[in-house]
Amino acid sequence: MAQRQLAWVINDRGCWIVSSHKPEKHGYVRIRRGRKATLAHRMMFEKMNGPIPPGMIIMHICDTPACVNPAHLRLGTQAENVKDRDQKGRLVAKGHPGIRNPWARLDDDKIRIIRRDAQRGIAQRVLAVRFGVNQGQISKIVTGRAWRHIRAVAVQRVREMVGESMLVQ
Repeated sequence: MAQRQLAWVINDRGCWIVSSHKPEKHGYVRIRRGRKATLAHRMMFEKMNGPIPPGMIIMHICDTPACVNPAHLRLGTQAENVKDRDQKGRLVAKGHPGIRNPWARLDDDKIRIIRRDAQRGIAQRVLAVRFGVNQGQISKIVTGRAWRHIRAVAVQRVREMVGESMLVQ
């Protein structure tokens, strides 16, 4: 069976974004070399610079996982990669909820709207389409398993504060 050639497009930042293979969940591209799978950026680095020494990794200075531009790849340690990630604010963990997460598609106001509309009986699948996320994410928002730091105000309390006419939008 013939292997697909690696192809890419060049974006406005000079990244060579792999277009011949589908990226995985976190944006990295895995390709097959015979029976073994490897990451495209590692393959490109090895092709240009030789074998990667044991204990070393390949870092993207452009922070674009699908980039295979040799000028954007450098040898480093896992500790250097973690330090680079932290300095650039790319850490996504419990300490970076909501809009502090660089990949967040929603903001605090949208979370409040989602919770309000779900309380009014709008279907989660409808909310998911409206806000560009999947139904599972809407479920986590509505049940408080996601975006916990945004406190939902009970509809009854809002009614008491502003009156029923102000709730309808």
